[in-house]
Amino acid sequence: MEVELRQDLLTARTREELTLLALCAFGLSGRHRVVLDDRSAWEPWAETLPAGLRDEVHLVWDEGERRRYAGGPSERVAVALAAASRFDATPLVVTPTEALALLGRPLRVLLENGRNDRAFVLAFADTATRLALEVAEREGWIVFETAGGIGELLVRIRAAPEGAPREVFRTMFLCDSDAREPGHRTREATTVQEKLAELSVLYGRPAGRFGAVLGRRAAENYAPPGDLLAWASAGFGRRASGVIEQAKTEQGRAMLAGEQGSPRARDAGSSRPSRSWSWGRTRAGSSI
Repeated sequence: MEVELRQDLLTARTREELTLLALCAFGLSGRHRVVLDDRSAWEPWAETLPAGLRDEVHLVWDEGERRRYAGGPSERVAVALAAASRFDATPLVVTPTEALALLGRPLRVLLENGRNDRAFVLAFADTATRLALEVAEREGWIVFETAGGIGELLVRIRAAPEGAPREVFRTMFLCDSDAREPGHRTREATTVQEKLAELSVLYGRPAGRFGAVLGRRAAENYAPPGDLLAWASAGFGRRASGVIEQAKTEQGRAMLAGEQGSPRARDAGSSRPSRSWSWGRTRAGSSI
């Protein structure tokens, strides 16, 4: 996230020095980018710090400014002297204490299966995004969590509006459509999509901010044909050309797809050429 420290914090009767330094520490670790609304107003505060600590704070501000213009898009959080936090505003407006609770949470990606679906996300991410996700996971900034199937994921998303807003903004929901034919999601998948749309309206955020339902029946239907051919060549060796030739005939495709009504046949029938979701927010240079 992009964290903007607003100068009215400096006028507080009791200034939360330790909390402000903790927020800057998120920038020093690279977890979030920290910027200022008016650096000239903040310099006198920095001058009151011990020399070594002052240098680190300056480094955080310099790096935050650089990443603001060179990095990818990110949810913006304004830390201000507010009577109450506003999670429906753009940017979010939160108190220092609320900011610490929000930014200290990992980004929780709620999946039907945290192991297999995590592997799918990493496999289909571009190199820079995959590396960013792997670093974030290793540092504990992002967690891929198993919901235990779409039914449990639906229970969790239904309960989301009743929980703390800070938890909603640090959670993403992702599931398959389970469609038995193109364009026809299951009732559960449709409800998940509806609940995601409701969260977007509730907090004034664009569609897709809190997650997505895949357009195809299952994640594996997104495998590009070129990658599948490479896999066939690696896995079948000399027999790969025969498998590929077989797929060129109607009879051969029917055999590869499986018997009518089987899971394999339904998967084949639900394939479409484009994705319906993106991990663009986590590409290199952005903040999570």
